[in-house]
Amino acid sequence: VQVGSFEHSAQAERLRTNLSQKGYQARVQPAAVPGQGLRYRVRVGSYSERTAADQTAQHLTVQEQVPAIVAGKD
Repeated sequence: VQVGSFEHSAQAERLRTNLSQKGYQARVQPAAVPGQGLRYRVRVGSYSERTAADQTAQHLTVQEQVPAIVAGKD
């Protein structure tokens, strides 16, 4: 579940820290994005089933007020 994509790593780390302090398994993944250069994606959890990922994305959007989407695995 992706909850952010940032140009600067410090922004991504702030969100990761905030979510980690609330008990989420958050991580920052650098990714080369065509036309945008290097981006720092903040992701939460690792899900084998789409249903669980969808539920987490909805929870993060409602409870934590972050724009969560279900993204493919890297």
